[in-house]
Amino acid sequence: HWAEVGAFLQLPPKYVAIHQLTFKPTWGEFGLWESLIYSNRGIDVAYLNPLSFLKSVEHSLRDRDNSAIGAWASVRPFKNLQIKGSYFLDDLVFSLIGTDYWSNKAAFNIGAQYSTPLGIDAALEYAKVFPYTFSHFNVQNATTNDGLQMLGYLAPNSDEVSLHLNWWRGNRYPFSLIIASRRHGDNIMGKAADGSDSTLVNVGGSVLLANRYGIDSANAPFLAGQRNDVFVVQFSGGIEVIRGFNIQLNYRLEQMNSTTKHTAAFTFRFDDF
Repeated sequence: HWAEVGAFLQLPPKYVAIHQLTFKPTWGEFGLWESLIYSNRGIDVAYLNPLSFLKSVEHSLRDRDNSAIGAWASVRPFKNLQIKGSYFLDDLVFSLIGTDYWSNKAAFNIGAQYSTPLGIDAALEYAKVFPYTFSHFNVQNATTNDGLQMLGYLAPNSDEVSLHLNWWRGNRYPFSLIIASRRHGDNIMGKAADGSDSTLVNVGGSVLLANRYGIDSANAPFLAGQRNDVFVVQFSGGIEVIRGFNIQLNYRLEQMNSTTKHTAAFTFRFDDF
């Protein structure tokens, strides 16, 4: 039994292979990409071919790894307006599209940003992550780094709508305001027969736990499980006192269900804006 910390801690090697094809027409940019995560072995030369299709290569290597594909786009229909979006496809069963089948795993976001003549940038965004997205039956191949999710901050089985306001006073001093409303369906935790903490009901709410065959339901309705509603207001701003010396203020209000938390930071630093 290996130690979990200290000199005898075993950290298995983990790698990410990514291909991306980007286009830049006059109206914006868009790209197509694919990725693959693998672990517990050295660098696999089969994934080093930049012209290969990673999913096909993974199939030839006995489906041990975690593949994904996606697309993103930025569109500027007219001056000062930008529309952006992205789509991440983790897994899909074509015959079960439109159902709550757990293996239909995906994430997307779409937003618009407008720059006003007053120097204020205003953006509105909606993002959604379906249950079990980013997870993998081999937890080492989940979309994580050292146990932390690598893509975004929304956990599986979550969505969020957010408003972003940014103002550069005198085109130099930055002020920003974020207002966001987030919903998350978390797994239901409890005590196992041996008294240890355990996931009693798995609804796909954690990147570190995939569907357990024969234990968890094959259906994963969006926002099922322990419902957590989060409302966030975050403000940050800075002003230069004298050349190079500036004051930064950050404040965050986070309300989860009936619990409210306030966080504030005041920093005096020497740095260029």
